Amino acid sequence: LSLDGKVKAALIVNQSNLGVNLSELLNGITVIVNDPEDLPWKSLCTAISKLSTTYSLQEIPVLIYPFSYAQDKHIAYEKQYELWIIDMRNTDKFIDFMHRRFRMKYN
Repeated sequence: LSLDGKVKAALIVNQSNLGVNLSELLNGITVIVNDPEDLPWKSLCTAISKLSTTYSLQEIPVLIYPFSYAQDKHIAYEKQYELWIIDMRNTDKFIDFMHRRFRMKYN
């Protein structure tokens, strides 16, 4: 979504087969709000509604980030999730450090 050439929000349509579904998190719409000041909930809701035709589900989960947007706009929600991002390029170094630090042996 953009206004006057400025990105206000990005909407991501996630689709997965039913065998890989995690509480419908992989079959839903993720909204990343870039500029909450000039983004009315009605406009965002319209965009979500248009994208929801992609699914053949009765209810479509919508994840909104940041959570403060949902709070500020008084949007009803069922759950709140934490977003955790990890750079896997550094995990080997971290695991080696933990093994050395705590004198752990592994095969």
